[in-house]
Amino acid sequence: MISDQQIDQVVSESIARAMTRPKDWVLIDAACAQTEREELAGLLVAQGLEVAFFDLDFSADESIVSLESLPEARRYWLYLSDVQIAQLLPRLALSSQDDQQQTPLALLPNERNKHAQRYFGVTKRLAEAIVDGVETDQAVMGDLLYCNDELVLSGVALGDMVHARQTSLKTGLAAWQQAWLDWRETYQEIKTSTPSLFKLVTAKKQQLQTAALGILVVPHSSSDALTRSLEENFNFNDGRLNAVVFAPGSLMGYGWHWFKSHVLGQKQLSLLADTFGLVQTHELTISTAKPVDYVIDDQTRQAAQIRFDVHPQELLMIPGRLIRDDDMTSKATKEVFRVQGLAHDDDAKLKANKPLPLFDQAHEEDYKHVFVELRQSALTTSPYVTLMILSTLLATFGLMANSTSVVIGAMILAPLMAPIVSLAMGLARGESSLTMTSSKTLLIGLVLGLLSAMVATWIVGIHHITPEIAGRLNPTLLDLGVAVVSGIAGAYAYAKSEVAKTLAGVAIAVALVPPLAVTGIGLGWMDWSVIYGSFLLFITNLFGIAAAAAITFWVMGYTNFARARKGFSVSMVIVGLITIPLAFSFWQMGQQSRLINNIQGVELMVESVPVKLERVSVKWGREPLVQVHVVSNQFLPDAGYDALVEQLEAITGVSAQYRFSPELVR
Repeated sequence: MISDQQIDQVVSESIARAMTRPKDWVLIDAACAQTEREELAGLLVAQGLEVAFFDLDFSADESIVSLESLPEARRYWLYLSDVQIAQLLPRLALSSQDDQQQTPLALLPNERNKHAQRYFGVTKRLAEAIVDGVETDQAVMGDLLYCNDELVLSGVALGDMVHARQTSLKTGLAAWQQAWLDWRETYQEIKTSTPSLFKLVTAKKQQLQTAALGILVVPHSSSDALTRSLEENFNFNDGRLNAVVFAPGSLMGYGWHWFKSHVLGQKQLSLLADTFGLVQTHELTISTAKPVDYVIDDQTRQAAQIRFDVHPQELLMIPGRLIRDDDMTSKATKEVFRVQGLAHDDDAKLKANKPLPLFDQAHEEDYKHVFVELRQSALTTSPYVTLMILSTLLATFGLMANSTSVVIGAMILAPLMAPIVSLAMGLARGESSLTMTSSKTLLIGLVLGLLSAMVATWIVGIHHITPEIAGRLNPTLLDLGVAVVSGIAGAYAYAKSEVAKTLAGVAIAVALVPPLAVTGIGLGWMDWSVIYGSFLLFITNLFGIAAAAAITFWVMGYTNFARARKGFSVSMVIVGLITIPLAFSFWQMGQQSRLINNIQGVELMVESVPVKLERVSVKWGREPLVQVHVVSNQFLPDAGYDALVEQLEAITGVSAQYRFSPELVR
């Protein structure tokens, strides 16, 4: 039988074991109110935890009490501010280096530790954070990121624009609301911002000097709103920091980035390389010519050299539910230096400390490649002369034979597109030598084309306006539109070597040689109406292409507006003068179309005979000539045609000369 003394001994031993068993300790600011302590205790006990509070006094000069007095615990709950946590974690990491078994850390969110919430990936709701923190089997070794020896919780922002970009990203918004907010907050700020010159050097001595609106350095994806908005996983504990360089090349460049991100849904950094750069390494030094402001977890600092380094797997932490699974499963440790789309070296120096241009500026190596090619294209060479003569002869024979396929072949063979694009570059950059050389080449081609067509016309000896010839005698504003689009396409194809194969299609679309050949035919016939109409079409194509291509080179960054102003002015004056007869022809075409639509298919009763009007054609002039096929079951008398003219003039409101072709249907 067990004695009372033995029972008392067993109870005493149980109590002693319970008192020595590790419990959960809440590391809390000594100044924290009692009501907060009671709320915390209630929520923790509700999870079946045995908890106690350990006060840390941050008011003393020593910052916090010695960590040697920390009791053994199952886990430590941190109920502190961001500043206090930033002071505490490095000391915990230092004190735990000799421990074989670390005590896991869990965060209790409050209004004063929003940056620590992002680092731990916990929600703002205290109850949810406690549920996540109870899962000790989810504890992982986390990295610590330092910036100039200060611990970084959520991130470091260099430059005003990164901070503006962060504030424009809100949670809980619909996609269209976020897109509008991003445009309103960020784009409006960009218009008044200037890029700064930064030099980045990684642990492996990879270097980049670039002009950027800002740089954001974060420990992992979930620690910042900007990185959460990108479909890129930055690992929680891979020993690397993540530097996102925000460097749009122009206002339109950022507009294109916004369109890709919010409309096309392209969130991957690899698809946004023209705006963002990415550096992942365990050490990074960012230097500037003079001290700049940077923000560590809302704390502003200033320095000319900012050094980042990662202390890998320093502390055992229990991440919250906002940490992505991919942030902890990927173990890539290779240094990443993805900055190919950003301006660098001399290009960066040109962009630094200046407002962003409206359009992107071409890189120096791109400009050199295009300019060398266009200088060569501006020269008068024997292949150019040969192809000019052959293409004009081919076009002349095709026009006289009314063969569309032959005319298309002449379009492809014609060499005129190259010197026209060279002329456009000369106008855009104010390069008088390039402008004069290409103009001389074009003039030689013009003379050769006219002479070739005239000689061919005299040899053939046919004087007949075929439909192919007639189609090039009445140019309108539509033809100017074709020339403008072709000029844009031609300039783009020359600037982008990967699409140069489309130049054949551009040559077909603009059709430079056929109207020149028709002009030569008109000179051979001495028919001034043919000469006027076809040559107007030729100069429409010529100057339409040149003006559009010059503007395209400006848009693509091969020149600036101040440099191109004179060339643009000359081009616009010439195109404006050409537009006058084209606008009149376009008006005539509209009148013709309206007159045809009013007559085509009309059924009338004339002299008690039902008639239907078909196959209407109009030749516009002072008195339009209208040709109409009159379909009826019996022929009309002469008086009937007079009555028909009266009815048609009443319907159309136009006084015209009519030519009727009767057709009898029974």
